[in-house]
Amino acid sequence: MTGRTLSSLIAAGRISESPLRALPLLAAHIGPVLAATPGLATRFCRALKAGYPVRSPEQLRDTRVFIVHAPESDLDIPLALLDRASTRWQGRVLLLFDDVRDSSALASWELRGAAVASFCLLPGPGRQAIAVEGARLAVQTLRRLCRGSQVTLLRLDNKAKAKSHLVAALTAVDALFPPLAEATVESLRHAGIARSQAFRLVFPWLEQRLRDYQHAGRRAWTTTSRPERRSQILRTLAAVRAIDPALAEYLAASLRNGLHLMGEESNWLHYSAATSSP
Repeated sequence: MTGRTLSSLIAAGRISESPLRALPLLAAHIGPVLAATPGLATRFCRALKAGYPVRSPEQLRDTRVFIVHAPESDLDIPLALLDRASTRWQGRVLLLFDDVRDSSALASWELRGAAVASFCLLPGPGRQAIAVEGARLAVQTLRRLCRGSQVTLLRLDNKAKAKSHLVAALTAVDALFPPLAEATVESLRHAGIARSQAFRLVFPWLEQRLRDYQHAGRRAWTTTSRPERRSQILRTLAAVRAIDPALAEYLAASLRNGLHLMGEESNWLHYSAATSSP
């Protein structure tokens, strides 16, 4: 253990669903593990192959670094345990491992002198990346815990709600891309192309457009607001609506939102899914 920073883990939830399992080097720095029950603490230790279970918050009194981890619905459980772990927080570091909540969830401890930060593991293949926001000391501590691993640490701005913008980016990918792919595939299916073949066509298209955007940014966007394209889009939406009204409305709403985001006029699309002409 010499030369390593040991931290206490205060956790709740299912260890089988915990992203901690994807960070073995970070887990290797965990010492005492406290959970709502001793059995749950033991299961965390076994799954992480690190740490040792403790039964009460009082056993964490000598800890300088705490990792708090739980599903959002259960976060009040480890926070209640954390509140009993010490009466003096000056100089201690609290790291919240959470996909959504930022370090403001630990504001009570920050007011009592602790350095707080929130971090999460970013999805994606290949090299792992962690996003972190919070106090400088807390960020430096997390960086030290990850030293020697292949994890890239990305520090977010310390401005309020910085993590919300990160969550918005992940939501855009997670929640918006599948419907976009589905709309494209369904459009091809209505054109008579088999769904399996449509998938083979769609993903290279999406990949190419992402590459174009990576190289050219907004210049890669093909606007639909030019007069000659407006009439074409309106005719297309009317034709789609005759067969698949839900798809037509999705396309119209997505085009409207895209125009608005890019700063272009979109009023001409307000009723395009319902009619073929202005």
